[in-house]
Amino acid sequence: MSQSVLSDGIAILDINPLSEGHTLVMPKYHANKLDEVPDQYLVDLLPLSKKIAVSTGCPNYNLLQNNGQPPPSVSFRHVPHFHIHVIPKRDGQDGIRFRAEDFDRRVAERDEKELTKIGAGPGQDERRPLANVRMPAPED
Repeated sequence: MSQSVLSDGIAILDINPLSEGHTLVMPKYHANKLDEVPDQYLVDLLPLSKKIAVSTGCPNYNLLQNNGQPPPSVSFRHVPHFHIHVIPKRDGQDGIRFRAEDFDRRVAERDEKELTKIGAGPGQDERRPLANVRMPAPED
């Protein structure tokens, strides 16, 4: 098993890869879910994930992180340790495949009442800034 250690992060190749180079990036702190990992152990994970994605040579890739209990889990998580998947996509068959019809169907199933409840009317963009979210000031 190939392993790389960088500061507070560890990267290993997935034993059941969805594509060549499928890598798991995790903190050197045991936690089941993202919200259980102290922030100082998360700092290096996205830069490490980025380095791995770039090193695959694939211009397309997925970053995936699932939270929930191991199977049967609605989040499809199989390992009881927080981790990020870096999944290179060399073509449309590699890695995770999203189908536009799945998203179209979900949007069509929403009725006007639900859209109004979340603050968007029919035909309006549902995205909006998160309210009451405070980001910590950068440390000098």
